[in-house]
Amino acid sequence: MNSKKDILILVCCHKKSVTVRNDILNDIAVGVANSKQSFECLLKDNTHDNISTLNNKFCEMTAIYWAFKNINADYYGLFHYRRYLDLNSVNDSAVIKTVLGIDKNFDKRLGLQEANIVSLMKKYDVILPAKWNIDISIYQQYKKAHDIEDLDFCINYIRDKYPQYNNAIETYLHSTNLKHNYFNNMFILRRDLFLEYCNWIFDILFAFDKQKDYFNVDDYEKRVVGFLAERLFGVFVVFVTDRDKSLRVGYADSVFVQNTDKKLVNITKIKRRLKRIVKGAMPYSLVRWYQKSKDKS
Repeated sequence: MNSKKDILILVCCHKKSVTVRNDILNDIAVGVANSKQSFECLLKDNTHDNISTLNNKFCEMTAIYWAFKNINADYYGLFHYRRYLDLNSVNDSAVIKTVLGIDKNFDKRLGLQEANIVSLMKKYDVILPAKWNIDISIYQQYKKAHDIEDLDFCINYIRDKYPQYNNAIETYLHSTNLKHNYFNNMFILRRDLFLEYCNWIFDILFAFDKQKDYFNVDDYEKRVVGFLAERLFGVFVVFVTDRDKSLRVGYADSVFVQNTDKKLVNITKIKRRLKRIVKGAMPYSLVRWYQKSKDKS
């Protein structure tokens, strides 16, 4: 890696939103081909080689496909307009946090400045999100939330065409004591891993989409391809990390942003609000920021 330009992290948006922008983080509008909205994003998923028309089914995977086909980088990442990785918190025990909105210091608190990201990716090959706490297997969780026949199709397709993934399927989809899981389709991957992932996942997803009957499927469940990709990403991670024990993997806190409609002026407004309410009613992360700033004052 020779410069910051060799790292691309896409922040996907399906509506006008406040996002973090710099030479590494670039917002990308998704579903543009089917949308009547006007987007201010720097990038759009309906340009060049794209699958923008499939966004209602593929969700953020249309952004991943766009990067796969159109961008040459050393590292590729994906965040969302409401979901970021806190790159100041890379460790082995990442947590999930919630914040009110994006203010002028948001990028500094989350380590999203260009220099920090460049420095970080000299130490890691892969950055992954915090674990979701669920007490059942990924397979059972999908079964409770969606049509399990869809995931079964993908599992059978992988077993038939990519039998080397069998152990990863058992480990990730059927274990109830996983140390890590990987929801939300957020990551930063080294180039070779990203390309390998894309070649693998899009082969599976296109095969699924080709045979899926969407008749009488509501708009939410039409997003099934995105839901499947979210689970299958973990299968890929388990496979490549088992194959190559030397991979340098970091885990970052997952940060959920409650309001992205407009930029918060600064954290002071949040602190004032915190003084007027019960701490237990607010996201713990904001309470912690307030306490730290108070200790320094």
